[in-house]
Amino acid sequence: QRWLQTAALSGALNMPNFARDPSRYTAVKWITPKWEWVDPLKDRQAERIAQECGWKAPSDIIESEGYDELGRCLDSKGYKVIDPTHVMTMDLETAGTCSGGTAITTDYFYKEWIDSFIRCNSIQGKFVETAKAKLNLITVDVIVASVVADTNIVACGYGAIEDRYVGFYDIVVDPGYRKKGYGRALMEAIIAGARRRGASRGYLQVMDSNEAARRLYLG
Repeated sequence: QRWLQTAALSGALNMPNFARDPSRYTAVKWITPKWEWVDPLKDRQAERIAQECGWKAPSDIIESEGYDELGRCLDSKGYKVIDPTHVMTMDLETAGTCSGGTAITTDYFYKEWIDSFIRCNSIQGKFVETAKAKLNLITVDVIVASVVADTNIVACGYGAIEDRYVGFYDIVVDPGYRKKGYGRALMEAIIAGARRRGASRGYLQVMDSNEAARRLYLG
């Protein structure tokens, strides 16, 4: 963090509003270069003991080796890249509105919203309970948004707020009601709710192939 402050104050990095709100820049996990092995065998044994005792997570051990080692580990377990993704961010202070505010929001998940979420996403079979369990595991503040048309929820999504960031999740519109601006209305309602709760930035992870979601986010 001292390095980051020096870089900002010296102008070496362009970091708008750093002095007023450094949290958007400091909310990262710093991974320093690993020292070279002194005794490779003992180092590996120590890592295994630390993992077995619960002192270190497997992800921490892999991260300390660097991203190349992470790639080799995933390859060895049979993981493959299916569809690359982008993490897109935005400044909530400059995000505009234009949809007319047709979405409504609550700060909790409720049965009608969950049922619509499952229907709009075409979730079936055993995955229904998995989807419900995923929502129940969320412990941070949420903004649950929906659009109602013809007495039914036809578009839904939610934002999760943590450390002045809001993440946009599962923004979906029923296929029969698309191209009516409902997705935009959901985003704007979540952004407005996040601002009221003190969030200053938003983010969305989206697959490269999902052009519709990327256009929605970019405006």
